[in-house]
Amino acid sequence: MPESGTPAQTLSPLLHDGVLPGAWGVTGLANGKVTELAPEVSAFAQIGTRVYVGGNFQYVQRGQNATGADRVLQSYLAAFDTAQASAGRARAPRPTAGPGAVETA
Repeated sequence: MPESGTPAQTLSPLLHDGVLPGAWGVTGLANGKVTELAPEVSAFAQIGTRVYVGGNFQYVQRGQNATGADRVLQSYLAAFDTAQASAGRARAPRPTAGPGAVETA
């Protein structure tokens, strides 16, 4: 390599590798057990602007210290609309255990 260095190169941008902030999230352990086999979130799927989340969580809530209408009992499966920054809870199924995967059709 010459002392002057090498010629400049134009590089392609890399994908963003961080989590994008959102108002809503999940928290709590639905089955009450803390194990590596039952994390709060274990699966994601996306259809359009809606993101489905599956795991061992107990609540869907807006903000870290949510109460009242901003904290909803919605265990194991939830949906979030990324375009409206809202959590989808209408007609949400009530599974009795966390899914191993969430698939889209």
